[in-house]
Amino acid sequence: MNSILNHILQASYRFVTQMLQETTADPESYPREKLKTYAELLLRLLHIDDELEYDEEYHYNLMLKKLNFLKGRTTKYLSTYLPEGWVEVYMKNKQDIVVWIDESAEELHDTFRCYISDEDDHVKYQYFNEGFDDLLRANLIQQKLTILLDLIKVAANRKKVSFTDIYMQT
Repeated sequence: MNSILNHILQASYRFVTQMLQETTADPESYPREKLKTYAELLLRLLHIDDELEYDEEYHYNLMLKKLNFLKGRTTKYLSTYLPEGWVEVYMKNKQDIVVWIDESAEELHDTFRCYISDEDDHVKYQYFNEGFDDLLRANLIQQKLTILLDLIKVAANRKKVSFTDIYMQT
């Protein structure tokens, strides 16, 4: 899961840095400093896993931090900060990431099955199955990230699920 989040962060970082390199520094055409700050935050998130040894709790917190950043306002409204001509490129890149997440969904699903600690935990197992069905049905990247965030919370036992949750999910 962390590698998938890193892929999304790297794709975002490549896009923003390419756009910053290829556009002029005219501060009136777009908020260049905001985009520089955004690129710095992306880079910091990409290198944060190098800082500590592997610890499961830290690993979950890291994934939650990355997902929350990707779901945040700045990422959600990034297209409003882009200079003319780059919005279309951004939308295409965003769609490519959506397709890539769909292609990675089966691998993700298998990974999440490993988080089920007890073979008798049918509720959690069914919740993951329904969640990944929803992931494939979602069309927007924000919807997909919201579903992934929810599944990570369940996997990390930060959210308890019941049959009612499965019923409400469908």
